[in-house]
Amino acid sequence: WVPACAQVLIDRKGDWADLVPKHDNASLFRVERFYSTVGALMSLQLRSAVMKSLKNWINFMKLYEIEKILFPEMRESQMCLCSVLIDDDSMQAAVKRTTEIFQKNIIGAEKYLKRYDEFNGLLDGSVGKHITSFIKKNPSLLIFQEELSKLEQMKKAITEHCNTVPLCLMCLDCSPIKEELCSRVQNLIQKVIDFKVNENRENNRRICQKFDEMSEKLNKTPETTVELVHLMDYLKECTDQIIYELKEDIGFAAQRVQFLMEYAKLPAEDIQLNCRVFQWPQDIQKVFDMSRLRLSNSRDSAEEDLRARIDNFEKTLSGIGQEMDHFKKQEGVSHEEMIENVESLNRISSMLKEAKQELMNINEEESLLGWEKTLFPVLEVIEQQKEPYDKLWNTALSFYNSYKQWYDGSFQKLNAEEVKEELEAMWRNVYKLSKSFADQPAPRRVAEHLRDKIESFKTNVPVLHIICNPGLRSRHWKVISNLVGFSITIQSNTSLSNMVEYGIDKHLSKLEDVGATATKEYSLEKALEKMKNEWKDICFEFVPYRETGVSILSAVDDIQALLDDHILKVQTMRGSPFIKPFEEEMKEWEETLVVVQDVLDAWLKVFLVVVHDVLDAWLKVFLVVVHDVLDAWLKVFLVVVHDVLDAWLKVFLVVVHDVLDAWLKVFLVVVQDVLDAWLKSIIYELMFLGFELLLFYSFE
Repeated sequence: WVPACAQVLIDRKGDWADLVPKHDNASLFRVERFYSTVGALMSLQLRSAVMKSLKNWINFMKLYEIEKILFPEMRESQMCLCSVLIDDDSMQAAVKRTTEIFQKNIIGAEKYLKRYDEFNGLLDGSVGKHITSFIKKNPSLLIFQEELSKLEQMKKAITEHCNTVPLCLMCLDCSPIKEELCSRVQNLIQKVIDFKVNENRENNRRICQKFDEMSEKLNKTPETTVELVHLMDYLKECTDQIIYELKEDIGFAAQRVQFLMEYAKLPAEDIQLNCRVFQWPQDIQKVFDMSRLRLSNSRDSAEEDLRARIDNFEKTLSGIGQEMDHFKKQEGVSHEEMIENVESLNRISSMLKEAKQELMNINEEESLLGWEKTLFPVLEVIEQQKEPYDKLWNTALSFYNSYKQWYDGSFQKLNAEEVKEELEAMWRNVYKLSKSFADQPAPRRVAEHLRDKIESFKTNVPVLHIICNPGLRSRHWKVISNLVGFSITIQSNTSLSNMVEYGIDKHLSKLEDVGATATKEYSLEKALEKMKNEWKDICFEFVPYRETGVSILSAVDDIQALLDDHILKVQTMRGSPFIKPFEEEMKEWEETLVVVQDVLDAWLKVFLVVVHDVLDAWLKVFLVVVHDVLDAWLKVFLVVVHDVLDAWLKVFLVVVHDVLDAWLKVFLVVVQDVLDAWLKSIIYELMFLGFELLLFYSFE
């Protein structure tokens, strides 16, 4: 109907063509009104057609009211046609026939659907699993192409099947299954292609990253010789090895790109990345050339700097040698000159240490640049020359400083043995130095002068041994005062020089006995003090004795051993002729130790007596109780055995009286002997156990 209406408008175009405007700006009012009229007319016609169709339907339904015409009396009743029941025989026959016809016609459809069995792998996912495993193995591009060809052939085979298959009763629509299968094959193809695209992108980025790293490193300007050598080695490695490895990788990249151009549409980013990969070999050559030029200039500059450092090093050694020549003529022995010389030698030592480090750095750079190492034997010569001067002036300054402390300082802070050892060491040094400076008059005179000063002071060492004795007490100083003939008062600032002024060095033979006595007395005093200190941490430990509520002394063996040792020491010390100054204190300490020993022995004796009495009483009670228990048990046992045997025998003797009469007599005798022996053994074992317990507790 609609095409017919449109044809009418076309045929009658001359009637309404003048309503259409001739130019763009003309009004559309007339043509719009015309088409509105046409639309209204078509609406009326469509409504009329619908209404007529409804009337025809009503008339059709009225045809089934024929029963009301045949039976007028039923006109007023509401009647309708009855439906056909499903269990009606005719209905069942129709359904059965229809089913038979359908089953016969379904065979062709089932046979045709078997053509899709070869694509079941796409539906159950097995092909997808195969593709996933295949991608993980990441084989060569050739194998990838073969796999993609298989997928393309599978897709082509799917599309070659008909979309619709007309059969006798039905028509198969295969379009949905074909679309689904083709979609799955295409997804697998895209999965493989996406993997290669991502792989190509990652490999290309890796290649570009390596080229960027090379370019960045080679564009650096070395600041040290080590960096220069490392960069030169790196440049050689890049040109001889790395660039060829990267070119090989680029060759693989070209194969991948060729493969992807056939199967994939690459995004702009990947295309640019591919172009950059193929452009890098040409660009890196320019970087290599610029780096060679830059490193060559840097090497020339480093060689010039190294030559300048070697010249400066030679000048430094020459200056140190001139300073060392100054000490060959130095013979001043004032304190200020000593300090100045020691400071100069220390400064020279620091300079030599820095020179050694500088020489190591120079030789290292020479090795890096491939030069032969420069040797400076003059450095070792200067060190050998400095050593005797160093010993000389340090010994001189040390003796000067120590002399003031030893001679004018408080002698109570001095240790005579240490002073003697230091003097001996100084004297040996200056003696050797005076020999080694045989061809140098000035330092030889300094060494000889210092040796004389040390030998002069060594005469005061015996005095130091006497007055620095730690055992000297006020009583000894009184004896010394009596020996020298005048009173000597010792104060905190009394020095060796004061003792020399007192003239003690003139009475050394007399004072040696006083010093020996003080030493012996001091050793006894220290021994007594040590014994008292050992008893400060000694404690008597008491522990509860089982559940008796009584505590006993524990671990007394070590205390007794220490007590016996100290008593023996005290008795020996009391017999010494040097014990008189603290004889009373020693006697009091001995009495204390003896009292402690007596108390300890008495306590242990009382404890043993008590334990013995307790164990003796316990054993008596134990034996009485055991005897009573065993006696009662034996009586009960015999009664029971007698009753049992008597009852058994009465029954048994009725049957075999004659046979068992003799046997019973023998049996009773045997039983009596066995019981007697068993009871005796039990009693002996109990007595033996009691004695063991007695012995154990007596030992404890």
